[in-house]
Amino acid sequence: KLAAHQFKARPRIHAPAWELTRVVFLRQCVSAHYNAHDERIYVTSRDTLADALYAIDKEGRLERIADADRPSGVAVHGKSGNVFYCEDFVGEVFMSPLGGTGKSTWVSEFKPTDSDPIGVAFAGDDYQGKLLAPDEGIIVDQGHYKAPDEIYRFSPKTPEGEELLYSDGQDDGPLVAPFDVTIGKSGVFIADTQLGEPGCIFRMNDDRSLTRLQTNEPIHEPIGITTDPRTGQLFITDMHDKRIVQ
Repeated sequence: KLAAHQFKARPRIHAPAWELTRVVFLRQCVSAHYNAHDERIYVTSRDTLADALYAIDKEGRLERIADADRPSGVAVHGKSGNVFYCEDFVGEVFMSPLGGTGKSTWVSEFKPTDSDPIGVAFAGDDYQGKLLAPDEGIIVDQGHYKAPDEIYRFSPKTPEGEELLYSDGQDDGPLVAPFDVTIGKSGVFIADTQLGEPGCIFRMNDDRSLTRLQTNEPIHEPIGITTDPRTGQLFITDMHDKRIVQ
């Protein structure tokens, strides 16, 4: 799962053993996640009058799955294949069922002030932390207009009923502008652009505190993050430098 970006030229592959096999053009892509159940990539797109959740098959064909209003993060639930995505301006998380079209509201009862759910992810069976049970999900809510940045736990089986795990002040907490979240075997990781400063990656610890990860070079604008399920390594989309870093 990675945030997507519109490139003016074909991307170049720098890492060994990787190759570019196909380029599919879709306007204003925001986030993408592969679904092993139907072997399609689910993508959110903000294209003015055509905001939607799309599915891309192995041949590069597009199917419009659900209409949306400025969608953001998307994640596939590993066991069911159902697709969950955020509409941060609306302040809700929606679910689209595997094999179907349309959407239903899944999480809407956030804080009473401005809510902007922007990133979503699920724990796999190999998750070893204490924040979640395997299969549970995380939602990152980006605070705006003096509202706090928050992190919630939720169930992919039952709508609503989310639980607040973390909250900080808009002006004094470590989170400034969180954009995405991923869950690997070793923990929960959050990409934060820090609004103009070099961005950063936070790890959420089992005691619900946040630790800033040290990187060997700045990641100026991290807007997407995912975990390699084989190695546990993080892949991060840096929109400022138009690159994906490992």
